[in-house]
Amino acid sequence: MRIADVRAFPTSFPVPPEASVTLGIGRAVKRDAVVVKVTTDDGVTGWGESHHGRSLGAVAHHVNTTLRQLIVGMEATDVVGVWAKIYKFQLGSHGLGAATAIAMSGVDMALWDIRGKAIGWPLYRLLGGAARAIPAYAGGVSLGYQEPAALVEEARALVAEGYRALKLRVGDSPERDLARVTAVRKAFGEGVTILVDANTGYTVADVRRVMPGLDANGVGWLEEPFPAHDHRSYAQAATLGRVPLAAGENHYTRFEFTRLIEDRVITILQPDLSKTGGVTEALRIAALASAFKLSINPHTSMTGLYMAGSIHLLAAIDNGGYFEGDVSKGNLFRDRLVHPAPYTVDRDGRVMPLERPGLGLDVDEEFLVKYPVIEGPGYVWLTRAFALLTPPSSKSHAANGRAAKCAPWCPQGRAFTLHPTPAHGAQGSRHRRSRVRPTGHRGRPRRRRLRHGRPLLGHRRPRPAGRDQTANHPSRHGDAGHERP
Repeated sequence: MRIADVRAFPTSFPVPPEASVTLGIGRAVKRDAVVVKVTTDDGVTGWGESHHGRSLGAVAHHVNTTLRQLIVGMEATDVVGVWAKIYKFQLGSHGLGAATAIAMSGVDMALWDIRGKAIGWPLYRLLGGAARAIPAYAGGVSLGYQEPAALVEEARALVAEGYRALKLRVGDSPERDLARVTAVRKAFGEGVTILVDANTGYTVADVRRVMPGLDANGVGWLEEPFPAHDHRSYAQAATLGRVPLAAGENHYTRFEFTRLIEDRVITILQPDLSKTGGVTEALRIAALASAFKLSINPHTSMTGLYMAGSIHLLAAIDNGGYFEGDVSKGNLFRDRLVHPAPYTVDRDGRVMPLERPGLGLDVDEEFLVKYPVIEGPGYVWLTRAFALLTPPSSKSHAANGRAAKCAPWCPQGRAFTLHPTPAHGAQGSRHRRSRVRPTGHRGRPRRRRLRHGRPLLGHRRPRPAGRDQTANHPSRHGDAGHERP
């Protein structure tokens, strides 16, 4: 059973205003994914997900050209051999680094799906696991920056669904972050576990200010206060309180996790199966972590394919921790791209792996045609706090026959229309790629050019009140994110 074809589909959909969430990296305006399809010469099809890497067209193009040419004709069940070949000829030598790790992750996941389907076993059983309940926390693109009372109401609905752990978004400012965390703790008491994620939005000085409050509220972990490569800041932050530091979603392959583990600073590991090299590499990372008695708490990506795969992995390792439940509002990649549902949460906040062969999901290929890629950033910043914005939603604009409401980042009623651009691919794709293009009030394209390095529409990221704008800033000091004496 050999690999006959490999095909990646970049896909996007806009986030409506009522579902938009603000995090440490900006306000979500669209959702992106790269869905990978691998077909064998005897007709077995496997599906996987590569993370979009905020440049999903490029990721898909890499799969459809370089990686496809490397592995077509290889034995489809030889996941170790496929991984090793991509590593030797691409990842390990002049091979785009993170881009290749992301691209090969979806291919690897699809090959594991094929293995399960070929013998009729669910993935967790193929990996040597058993059907066991996995604790889940409410995560995904949710529980973002907003007034504390509104955050409590959003959390209350999730607790009613069964979740016993919640991940709140921080990285706004220490004062506002602590007000939200304290409000949630007061509302639910000790019966709910609170986790927080800064999405790399903190400096060491911020962590020094916020850590006492996180300690007082019994927070379970502080996730990604800094960029993945900023090892020195993580080491400093680990001395500032008792809350464990979590990271891993932006670390690629076991080679980067080796340093993460040996540093003994980050104790909650969060590999992302759609970034770190797929299921094959996640198993290696889990084994490495097990030797140090560290748990694996995978970061959840975009689609139901990933979510199902993450649960299968957790059911098959001896150091599995939390599953990150995606509670994002209106996630079509979870609700419409695949069927059946990738998971359900029981009354105790737990999930079970699917019992169908492979990942256990079918993919609606018409969805991939209906929702082509939308080029441009998936998160943007405006000039004031997003929680206070009420963007217009009444206008609608025609975009190549598709009516679209004003986007949530649309200032003063302006809209963004979708303009198709040529597709990338080994043989060319029938799926249209689109790019985000701003238009004026009368529908004419805006002519103003953006300066290099400025965010979408030229707006700068807001500066939270009270924050020192010079300390710990990589553009002003040589050591990125390190605290000044």
